[in-house]
Amino acid sequence: MVLHAHLRGRRRPRLRHQPAGRAAHGHPRRPGVPAGLRAVRRPRRDGRRRRGAHHVRHVRHGPHAGAQGLRGRGARRAREPARRHRRRLPARRRGSARRGAGVVGVQGRRRVRGPHRALPGPGDGPAALARAGDGVGVHAAGRRAAVLLAVLVVVAALPAVVSSRYVLSTLVFTALHALAALGLSLVMGFAGQVSLGQAAFFAIGAYVSGVLTASHGWNGWAALAVAAGAGAATAAAVGGPIFRLSGPLLAMATLGFGIIVYYVLVNWTGVTGGPSGLGGIPPLAVGSVRLDSDAAMVRLAWGALLLALWLAGNVVDSRVGRALRAVAASEPAAEAAGIDAARMKLGVFAAAGGLTALAGGLYAHYVTFINPSPFGFAYSVELVVMVVLGGVTRLWGAVLGAAAVVALVEVLRAALPALTASHGAAEYEIVVFGAILMAFVIFLPGGLGAARSRA
Repeated sequence: MVLHAHLRGRRRPRLRHQPAGRAAHGHPRRPGVPAGLRAVRRPRRDGRRRRGAHHVRHVRHGPHAGAQGLRGRGARRAREPARRHRRRLPARRRGSARRGAGVVGVQGRRRVRGPHRALPGPGDGPAALARAGDGVGVHAAGRRAAVLLAVLVVVAALPAVVSSRYVLSTLVFTALHALAALGLSLVMGFAGQVSLGQAAFFAIGAYVSGVLTASHGWNGWAALAVAAGAGAATAAAVGGPIFRLSGPLLAMATLGFGIIVYYVLVNWTGVTGGPSGLGGIPPLAVGSVRLDSDAAMVRLAWGALLLALWLAGNVVDSRVGRALRAVAASEPAAEAAGIDAARMKLGVFAAAGGLTALAGGLYAHYVTFINPSPFGFAYSVELVVMVVLGGVTRLWGAVLGAAAVVALVEVLRAALPALTASHGAAEYEIVVFGAILMAFVIFLPGGLGAARSRA
């Protein structure tokens, strides 16, 4: 039998010095055991607490370290009992004729401080601000809801004060255009993508709701819901292959989609009526009350817009909104962080298509007659101008931009009656909108919302 000098087990890492004049500390050898070999016995371990001690760097849930204590907190070497609380020299003042009062340094501690009563767990760090949506938490969401409710009350009371049909109809068109621009704002400002085919979704919503009610006798609200769903489904179907592209190629692909939809509406005369248009679209009704007046449509259109703003604000301040911002900032970095960029872009594009189609359906039931001419490339440019004018990254910018564009169109029609009558307003609107777009991109890239915040 071969006896090992050191059996397996926990031992002291170094030898101790023994007091002079005393016998060496330790277990004496048995008789008959040669020198250099230790007595054979069962391996044993130092007296200490049971297994399960936590490392300092691996903090468990809760304010306490746990019943097992912490490893790595001792002030001395491994497995050596601490003789004193500190290993550093005590702090003291060093006198100097030119130096003021000395600064007492922070000394080391052998033990971890106990948790504060007001802190139930480890701090969240930057994640706490992230969960609040960049500083926008529950209180900000409540303020947003209060502001939207106040605007809704003002808009609901406005028809009782304003009797001009021109003003009321302008308010209706402003709300409908703002609803369509809100969807594009989500795509451009929060997903970082450019779409030049949003007019196609507006046309899809208008024609789906118009055909279902005028040709098939559907209920207006059911047709409106189907129109919004058709816009979202079409955007999801088209967005799959389109969003494999990026930059100018993506913009050109969306532009091509808009052109395709426009020519389908022009040539599918059996369903859409072609250039002659589709008439006989009934207005929406609640029971026996028809919403065919300007006052009723002002309340309905602005109610839909404010509801969409509230929903979009909640989405933007959620994890989905933060993921969209990450995708817009850097798609490779977002994917490296575990964000499915393709899914995020496709989802926001589908939501934008649904909102734009909803605006188109409301437009069809308001004017009761539609033809393809308002849904061409010019309207897609108008929506882009609305978003840029109001502020790409601001939801309220869609409302500001829509109001500015609607007012500008009315001014152009009043200032250039001869030109618009002979050649059409769209030809000159494109030129003016292009100039405005260039000016805002160069001199005020943040839009009117940024100018308002800066002021």
